[in-house]
Amino acid sequence: TRPYSTEQIDSLYDSALAEWPEQPEGQATWCAYRALFAHNVLGNTGLFLFRRGHIRRAESLLRLARSLAPWSEQVAANLARLLFFQVQHARANGHSFDPANARDVLLSALRLYKQANDRRPEFHGYDETIAQIKEVLADYPG
Repeated sequence: TRPYSTEQIDSLYDSALAEWPEQPEGQATWCAYRALFAHNVLGNTGLFLFRRGHIRRAESLLRLARSLAPWSEQVAANLARLLFFQVQHARANGHSFDPANARDVLLSALRLYKQANDRRPEFHGYDETIAQIKEVLADYPG
């Protein structure tokens, strides 16, 4: 049996974020020590928010985590996944997406996945998604 339901976990997570004394977005005064360790919290929070459908907040946190830890393959891959999702979601729902912007977003996602792969060359978990991005990218010639 699971000790907590998804709703209980969501509630606990929201409470923990609300009690976090320093909200990260927009604060440029973090010390280096916090920056070294904050990327895990920010990256995981960004992924959590992405999975809950809070795309803008998730992107903001993932970009902040990426700026703090450009070496993190997990943050790079999660941001890439979110970027690709944005294009997929727009296409699936018939929303207009500026072709040049869509191409830039897809190329950014590919770059991030490449960086994640470069850090873990033995890992091939992103290969299918990379192939999907390349297929979609063909619809946006540059």
